[in-house]
Amino acid sequence: MEFRVYVSCKNWRDVVGRSVVDQEFGRVLQLMKIPHLRILVARELTDDARRAALDDGFFVIELGEKTSAENAKEIYELVSGKLKKLFTGIAPQKLRDVAEKLKQLAKEIEEIT
Repeated sequence: MEFRVYVSCKNWRDVVGRSVVDQEFGRVLQLMKIPHLRILVARELTDDARRAALDDGFFVIELGEKTSAENAKEIYELVSGKLKKLFTGIAPQKLRDVAEKLKQLAKEIEEIT
């Protein structure tokens, strides 16, 4: 079984508008295999673009600033945190339960050593 993800990053100084979202949705539809998850990362989207992206099934991550060498670590942590929350949220409950038990066991082992 495959889980396909489409990601588009718009590291632009300008705000991303509706036409860009429409183009991204068109690209997704042209793929040989439609992805299960579509992610759009940008500094900022217009209200219209954000609504369109969500309506088109995109998971939207707005960074608030353009990524640069100076803020790359903070941007990485922001994106990583949002993706972790997303993937944890879509994981089956049984898998989340196992992850929580492993986390507890690791904590107990750490206390022993």
